[in-house]
Amino acid sequence: MRPTLPVGVVDAAVDHPDRRVRGLLAEAQPHLTAQHWTRLLAAEQDPRQRWILTGCAVDRRASRTPAPDAPRGLRRRVPRR
Repeated sequence: MRPTLPVGVVDAAVDHPDRRVRGLLAEAQPHLTAQHWTRLLAAEQDPRQRWILTGCAVDRRASRTPAPDAPRGLRRRVPRR
């Protein structure tokens, strides 16, 4: 298991212009917050890459409740099974 990165490093990676850096963060960082996932998904322009990031969030069992500052399209709650 990889160590948890400091918050400043996570914030920098979330905002990084290279999608490979953001993708690696999503795959490797064990406990991203709802705000981090929201920023990652909202900033991604490529629908395929957004789908990959969404899959990572699901695999990590990310929070089902979006961050309060989430863009309107990301505020829909995921129904519970």
